Amino acid sequence: MHLKGKQFDKDSAEKRRKQIWHPHQGVARPDQAWEPDLMILSFPELEFYLLSYLDVYSRFAVYYKLCLMMTGDVIRQTIF
Repeated sequence: MHLKGKQFDKDSAEKRRKQIWHPHQGVARPDQAWEPDLMILSFPELEFYLLSYLDVYSRFAVYYKLCLMMTGDVIRQTIF
């Protein structure tokens, strides 16, 4: 198959995809890895920022904070 003038090899694409490391690899139980998540809740005249940490294995929020502003100070207080 050709894709924009280059030959596309399905097998080599599959090999490349398997070589890419995914952050969820190796997580076998809860509380092994957490990841940050930021959600912006927009309303007509107001925005809220929901900053949370999710357990990678279970996808549960282990911590959350609802903020009116997203500044560096808020992020530093939440991280540390």
